[in-house]
Amino acid sequence: MNLGCRTCQLTAGGLSKQPLAMPVRHGTGIFAGISPHPRSSGGQRMVFDFVQRLEEEVRKLEYELKNELPKEIQRARELGDLSENAEYAAAKERQDYVGALLAKKKKRLADMRMIDLTKIPRGVVGFGSVVLVYDINQDKKVEYFLVASEDADAPNGRVSITSPIGLALMGKVEGDTAEFRTPGGAREMEILKLTTIHDQKT
Repeated sequence: MNLGCRTCQLTAGGLSKQPLAMPVRHGTGIFAGISPHPRSSGGQRMVFDFVQRLEEEVRKLEYELKNELPKEIQRARELGDLSENAEYAAAKERQDYVGALLAKKKKRLADMRMIDLTKIPRGVVGFGSVVLVYDINQDKKVEYFLVASEDADAPNGRVSITSPIGLALMGKVEGDTAEFRTPGGAREMEILKLTTIHDQKT
């Protein structure tokens, strides 16, 4: 069953949780220590791009919540008895979901805008660092890129700073060892090379 809704779809399993796909303008938000200039360091560009993506996600969700969903709810109301109106129930469910997701994204965006890259220490592992380690347990070299949780992609070496690996590496310097626990047991790594967010090139 479908309302012809541009913001959501009804399926046999319920309401799709996919956000509205619509063209949006690029974000312009800047926060301390971050420059959108093309010659910014690779680390600065990474953080700026991440904030820009969050801004775009917030705008899309706001547009859907304030413009599209009210129309869909009103259209569903006009179909009759709300107690047996699947279209109305689906639109209301989507409204609740989008509202909660929007609040979460706004909070995350506010937190990211408070980051001052100039205060991230040099010479130690921190947010945005690229770390080459020797995994003692697996007897191999592995490179990790420490990112925000939303940007994490562990199979491709992008680990969240709040993950067990990320927390173990934070604050370490070249030559240090880092230990962390996994479901399979304890792991130990030696830091061979560190490139902080300040040292990365575009």
